[in-house]
Amino acid sequence: MTPENPALIEFIADRINMGIIVVDREFRIQLWNRFMQTHSGFSSGDVEGKNLFDALPELPRSWLTKKVDSVFALASAAFTTWQHRPYLIRMTHNRPVTGGVEHMHQNCTFLPVFDSDGKVGHVCITIEDVTEHAVYEARLRHAMAEIEYLSTHDSLTGLVNRRTMEERLDGEIDRARRYGTPCSLVLLDIDRFKDVNDTYGHLSGDEVLRSIAMTLRDTLRTSDTASRYGGDEFVLVLPETTIDGATILAERIRERMAKNQISVRGKKLSITVSVGITQLRGGKRTRLELLNEADQALYACKLGGRNKVVVFDDSLKTTTDEPSMDSDPN
Repeated sequence: MTPENPALIEFIADRINMGIIVVDREFRIQLWNRFMQTHSGFSSGDVEGKNLFDALPELPRSWLTKKVDSVFALASAAFTTWQHRPYLIRMTHNRPVTGGVEHMHQNCTFLPVFDSDGKVGHVCITIEDVTEHAVYEARLRHAMAEIEYLSTHDSLTGLVNRRTMEERLDGEIDRARRYGTPCSLVLLDIDRFKDVNDTYGHLSGDEVLRSIAMTLRDTLRTSDTASRYGGDEFVLVLPETTIDGATILAERIRERMAKNQISVRGKKLSITVSVGITQLRGGKRTRLELLNEADQALYACKLGGRNKVVVFDDSLKTTTDEPSMDSDPN
């Protein structure tokens, strides 16, 4: 490279706040500016005149060779960002806000440097420190993911909330109709939960709810949906599950809860649950109809002594179109 004023070029390159590396067609390093010296730990005397890959063997040789060769061949710039490749050369950064990031995140530009005859004789690689931007973007993604999670999950139990469950149930009803597959719905209610809150306090009641949620997560398949429907009520959406399969699962959950001893204020507390079950059948069944049927089965379970599983049938059918969970005996 033969600039008209090499001292001026070197002066500017050393004071610009980004890394500058210039290589020839054989990848010999012609320029290594002060930014590179400061952050890489290699002085210009250590690397200038050497082959880039000999000086820095950890570089992605195949990828970088193709990138630089394309600039020589096409005589046009090329780019890469930290989202695609966090860094070209692993270097330290000097940003005060790091978020635990140990290396510099980099945007890189590969620029053709034309000789006096108009041909590309060198490639200039610029390295921009975008660590702070990367950290803030990562924080933003984390915050957005947390907001999304909080909007779809119950904060106490970690199960999906009512709105999300209803959306998933609608989707499973549509899918079951389209492909002719079974779909069942389970409504579960904690027996005498008001007594737990009145006797031990609401914090102890919260612990009971979390224990129920843990049992549900441990028992269900990944394709199933467990939600806290409200208060001490939980809804399970079981796609591709017959009423017999749903009954077996509900009995397993009921038995596990009855055997489970929950520690509450230094005492072991036994909790039982009542369960109502229904399934998608012929005709235009809706989410509201299924929830109402499960609620009627649960109501019958409560009246029949609690701590059992009741499957909905037409003998339990009432004229109401709305779930009547608030009127269920505890």
